[in-house]
Amino acid sequence: MERFHYIILPLMRPMLITLGVLQSVKVFQEITLPWVLTQGGRINATTTLSLYTYKLAFQQWDLGLAAVAGTLWLVLPLFPLAWMLATAFKSGNEVSKVADLTHDQGDQP
Repeated sequence: MERFHYIILPLMRPMLITLGVLQSVKVFQEITLPWVLTQGGRINATTTLSLYTYKLAFQQWDLGLAAVAGTLWLVLPLFPLAWMLATAFKSGNEVSKVADLTHDQGDQP
């Protein structure tokens, strides 16, 4: 378990962060599947932010609130992206630490 936590997981971290950001963007863009299947469901159970914005703008004609929802739709994906960039470029990369540990063990008899 220590091998997974200290070696494998730090090496997989950039891929997992990128996958998480791309998946969150996909969720924000999803409108057709919930609309075709449930049109938001009971008590808006399957309503995504894009579907909510569509309902506000074109069913309830509340364009001001739809504009606010659209702005949130633009701003919210920036937080995971900022976190991804902050963790990708931080100093003290775990990969270099793992490489140093493996080279140190090879020198011992």
